[in-house]
Amino acid sequence: MNVISLFNKTIPLIAIQIQALQVGQALTLSAVKVLDVTSLGTDEEDEPGQPTDRAYWEQKGSKQSVAVADGLLGLVNEVIPGHELKFNKHYIGLIRGGIVDNFVAIRPRKEHVIAEFRTPRSEELSARIDESGLDLLTFDTRWGRYRFRLSMADLTKQRPILLDLISIASGVPLRTEPQDEG
Repeated sequence: MNVISLFNKTIPLIAIQIQALQVGQALTLSAVKVLDVTSLGTDEEDEPGQPTDRAYWEQKGSKQSVAVADGLLGLVNEVIPGHELKFNKHYIGLIRGGIVDNFVAIRPRKEHVIAEFRTPRSEELSARIDESGLDLLTFDTRWGRYRFRLSMADLTKQRPILLDLISIASGVPLRTEPQDEG
């Protein structure tokens, strides 16, 4: 068994290969990083083998909160069509064309959802969020995510700022409808 696999991302591992080189009369050292496993995952991210389904989340949260997840998916698909919900044990993520990209993660609760948007923190965006009236819970500095409490009403009432957050998190600019000339 490989020693590295024994640690299974529980501690950061860095391996550096050092060589002594003779350059003329001088002896010098050359250091090259040959292994860097420093990203420590969480249970939520390290359990890809634990998919669940809609029924699991409807029971853990509620049918209403999963409907909010569906509504948020609708907004995601307005920015980048083709996404589906991917039901995992600890959150609902996004998948498009078989590729997971959780720029938005959703955690249904009984009365609402916790929606997380992966985007760098900025004073400008934080000010816009404050002005919008969205229920900001926190900015998770460890994972780089704005976390909000959302209800079904927020999907309509806060639609413009939610579309902006989705656009920023996905890296895809919002499409603007072409104007009719004539």
